[in-house]
Amino acid sequence: MPIQPEIDHYQRILRYEQSHRRRLGRPRLVQYLINRRYYYGDNVQPDDVNQPLSIRYVPRIINKHTHYLFGEWEQDIIDWVVSPLDKESEEDKETSTNIARAIYRLMRRCDADQLLYRGALDGSIYGDTVFKLRFNPRIQGASFENVLPEYYHAMWNPLDVSETTEALIAYNLDRQTAYELFGTNGNPQFHNHLSYLDPGYATVWEHWNTKEYHLVVDDQLITKGANPYSEIVAPGEKPRPAWIPFVHIPNLGVNGDYFGFGDAEAVYDLQDELNMRIADFGDIINYHAHPITLVKNYFGRFEDLRTGPDVVWDMGREGEASYLEWGGPAPGVMDYIELLMKVLFDTSSLTGVAFGRTDQSQASGSALVVQMLPIVEVVRRKRATWGPKLRYLANRLLELEAMSMPSDQFYKIYKFKPEDLGRFNINPKWSPILPRDRMSVVNENVALLVNKARSIVTALKDLGVDDPEEERVRIIQDLEEFAKMQMEFKQQETEHAASMQQKYAAPGPNDDDPDDQMINVKPPSRKSQNITPNRDGGKNSDSAKGGSNEDS
Repeated sequence: MPIQPEIDHYQRILRYEQSHRRRLGRPRLVQYLINRRYYYGDNVQPDDVNQPLSIRYVPRIINKHTHYLFGEWEQDIIDWVVSPLDKESEEDKETSTNIARAIYRLMRRCDADQLLYRGALDGSIYGDTVFKLRFNPRIQGASFENVLPEYYHAMWNPLDVSETTEALIAYNLDRQTAYELFGTNGNPQFHNHLSYLDPGYATVWEHWNTKEYHLVVDDQLITKGANPYSEIVAPGEKPRPAWIPFVHIPNLGVNGDYFGFGDAEAVYDLQDELNMRIADFGDIINYHAHPITLVKNYFGRFEDLRTGPDVVWDMGREGEASYLEWGGPAPGVMDYIELLMKVLFDTSSLTGVAFGRTDQSQASGSALVVQMLPIVEVVRRKRATWGPKLRYLANRLLELEAMSMPSDQFYKIYKFKPEDLGRFNINPKWSPILPRDRMSVVNENVALLVNKARSIVTALKDLGVDDPEEERVRIIQDLEEFAKMQMEFKQQETEHAASMQQKYAAPGPNDDDPDDQMINVKPPSRKSQNITPNRDGGKNSDSAKGGSNEDS
């Protein structure tokens, strides 16, 4: 069924986007094309004689920025911290642990490490990251996917560009595939002059706002309905508008501009200049290795002037030959190239340390951190933008999972109710931006634990333990088991000592038992034997003159 003009949201949103040209007069999708070409290395034609080299710092800069955003992560690219609003409630503390476990479970099921990293790479290349939440029939649960930014279009609140009021994705499909998926191959005559999609294929577009959604192929309406994603609230609370299943994260965005900027957009011209100047330097080396020879007053054949070692030319009586040489001062090519590199690194907020180079052979860790301070500042700015968006993504993923199954089944699996989410703060926990020495991290946590300045859970999180709460329970169980074993060992030791003492203790006299009498016989004391030391030396004797032990 052809769509009516009042629901042609694709045309309307494209027209709205076209009115926002704040990047040298270019539409957003044109800038995307330029960014992609510089990242892939397609910005220069192979036969361009002005820039024969293809030194590509742009992809290196983009990859570095993407890596530093997530930092030195180990198991999960993002960790999650769930804290209850009521810090005194023991029940809420246990529920917060269950919510955190549910987030980890859903993220790992969606392969969030790959999706988040790929989304961050889109943001670094194009300037925008887009995620779409959806029910995945393959896993029978909530999921999200990474959408190419050039497929994404939106309208927003002009006073708050972080608020998306409408979202739309549009992409090409083969008409046969469109027929198999949606029951129509579209309209081959359809063409939107504001779109950059190929008109030879079917254009599938999906529009969402807080009230309804539309699925259209070219100008053929496939599905229309109410937005089913109503926010889950606690009983008694006022219902809230449905949420749009898209998460848009601008990269290095500025106030008033909904879409962001790529990390390397500012170094495109610097990279081009660097390629041309290094090519010039190569030409200088080539001229010195193969200089131009000037021949004057020579009337013979040039084929006779062979080149090579120890070759003699017969130039005739007035013939002359010389090299064409530079007559003025030599240009400071290397100085200029070093200046270009410095400006390029400064513009990209990177230093040679980020690429494994340093001028100081024995620089301390603190000195290297100071050199990396520019990229640290950029990453902190990015994380300030990503934080609320990831929090929104985690909350909506939990709500979508709750919508996909009965409430009792959800509680049985995740041990909390979806309406409880309003009582908790969900925040991403980022890994350190720069590498840390593992041994120093362990020693730091041990010292803080010994001095009771850090909890076991916090220390386990810092050490990268998967489930700190569960690990804490295991540690306590091990400590209890060790204490029990120690008590049993002590008890066995006491019982053994008592039995040994009872076995070898002296009993009372028993005349009937000669063995007891033998046991009770005490050896005579030294005093009773009247043995005194011999003052004159020699053997012990009663005589002062010494001798053997005998009476005389």
